[in-house]
Amino acid sequence: MMTRRHNQLGSVPARSEARSEAISKPTPEQQPEPARRSIDGVVVARLLALRSDGKAMVEVVDPAGLDQRLRQPIFATYLPALTARHIGRRVALLFEQGDPGRPVIVAVMHEAVEESDVAPAAPVTVALDGDELHLDARREIVLSCG
Repeated sequence: MMTRRHNQLGSVPARSEARSEAISKPTPEQQPEPARRSIDGVVVARLLALRSDGKAMVEVVDPAGLDQRLRQPIFATYLPALTARHIGRRVALLFEQGDPGRPVIVAVMHEAVEESDVAPAAPVTVALDGDELHLDARREIVLSCG
């Protein structure tokens, strides 16, 4: 036996009216995904750290007007070959399909070189002291072979 609900006036709603009530209230699973703002164009960030799994931690330089998730450091995948010497540099971010949750570093930004960053004209010294080899350089030491 089928029972019908009574509306506030006590009358029984018509069948089509009852069906439309049931259809108009979506379940939580049927709720539409909230609209997210798509990010078009390049976003500038600063490289904070590199992880061994191919992710880099970055912080957006000016997050004003962007998705709230970009107001704190985030992890991004990266295309250029990044090393520890790039940490602190500005990088260009794009977002897969404009999704703020899928950042990709596409380039390291060129920055003006200050005089203090220029290598000295004098050659780097290498001194051998007993069983130890001391290498001194102002910025970095690169060893290569082959």
